Amino acid sequence: MKFFDIHQQSQEDLLNLLRRLVYHGENNSSLVIGPRGSGKTFLINKVINLFTQELREKNCSDDLIVVYLSGCLQVDDKSALLEITRQLKLENCINGKVFGSFCDSFEFLLKSFRSGGQTSKPLVFIMDEFDLFTKNKTQLLLYTLLNTIQSSSSPMFMIGATCRIDVLDLLEKRIKSRFSHRQIYLFNDYSFETYIEMAKFFIQFNTASKNDKNIFEYLANLFNDKNILKFFARQYDYDRSMATLRRLLILPGLVFDQLSNEDIKSMNLDSVKKELVKSYNLLNIDTKYSLLSGLSILELTLVVVMLEMSEIYPDEPFNFDLVYSAYLKYLQKKNWNQQKHERQIILKAYEHLISLKFVLPSSDSSSSSRSTKINKEHSLMYLALDKDEIQLCIDQYPNCPTELKYYSMV
Repeated sequence: MKFFDIHQQSQEDLLNLLRRLVYHGENNSSLVIGPRGSGKTFLINKVINLFTQELREKNCSDDLIVVYLSGCLQVDDKSALLEITRQLKLENCINGKVFGSFCDSFEFLLKSFRSGGQTSKPLVFIMDEFDLFTKNKTQLLLYTLLNTIQSSSSPMFMIGATCRIDVLDLLEKRIKSRFSHRQIYLFNDYSFETYIEMAKFFIQFNTASKNDKNIFEYLANLFNDKNILKFFARQYDYDRSMATLRRLLILPGLVFDQLSNEDIKSMNLDSVKKELVKSYNLLNIDTKYSLLSGLSILELTLVVVMLEMSEIYPDEPFNFDLVYSAYLKYLQKKNWNQQKHERQIILKAYEHLISLKFVLPSSDSSSSSRSTKINKEHSLMYLALDKDEIQLCIDQYPNCPTELKYYSMV
């Protein structure tokens, strides 16, 4: 995969820590912190590959042993110990032996691994989803690992990757004191030009067999289009992560891969543009609008009634009794007798709106100590929807009654 020139400073910092490990025998522990999709795992793997290549160029030993652990897979200390044993290929050393604790088992593994000779091979632990390892009650794996790194003369290095910026607060004091407090922060701070270059690469990922010159001209025309640049600028401002960009370009990339040489030569951009707009709408779908579109006519009418109440009495909370009274008045005003239901049915629809978080408790009601004892029917609530969202839903609602459509035109 193509390497983009991003996170250069973080890459150099992590590479220097590996050099200290191998060349000077300096044990360390470090955390790579950044949001999801920022390239934490990509950066770690890239640095490992670059350093292994550097060792080969210097005719040094390239036996840099890397152990990969994941907080999603190794959910407890026992499974983590078994995974370390498997990756170090020490199953024969531990079979048939009985240990009193996890620390004894882990220390035996390290002694077995180091017993091959006087020169020790550098050992690197890469712990993905590092914050999940802190959920164990005793955090014994982290304590044993960091304590061994701090006290052992053998070269060892631990790299943790996490998306939680407060991960150090999750560690116990005894573990925090053994951590080297080297933190590398990754942010998606690359420029818009680099973002466009990544988009060009991802959209032509499977088109290596086509004419490169025609493809280059086609992509130049595509990404010079003002409407296309607006889409990417909007996505860049909202979420500029590489993972999101790849998801955005999956469908356009498939359409681009199926273009014939004649379409590329004639610069036919319509099909790729159409698929890009479709992919953007699917990726940035409004979940609140999708939930609104799934409401029944009764629930949508209650939303309209509560919106009308909020406009007449702004900043005033309401309860179900007020909503029920306003609902009956709304039906009488619209002469809409078909929507008359029993009180319990309307209450059930009202509670469903509360469960969807369209109706939220007011601050006065939630702060009260008696709020837990108050029934939903009498709790003070407010509508958590905008008029534009409701009107858009009504305009696009299939077979919407005239009474609601008439309200949207008012």
